[in-house]
Amino acid sequence: MRLEELYNWIEENPLRSLTANWKATARKTIYYYCKERDLFLGKEILFEALDASTYKLLAEQYNSVR
Repeated sequence: MRLEELYNWIEENPLRSLTANWKATARKTIYYYCKERDLFLGKEILFEALDASTYKLLAEQYNSVR
């Protein structure tokens, strides 16, 4: 999923009110759980970077941490 597609989905399906910085928060969350990014926390790998702005949710890892 491209970041812009994710942003559009969040805007269309908000689970709570969105802050002024919500896009940065969403992007940071992906980076925290994507080993290809500098912000990776070194914990669970929930996303795979396919290119600079496209990410794949690794469903098997996501389901194990829920």
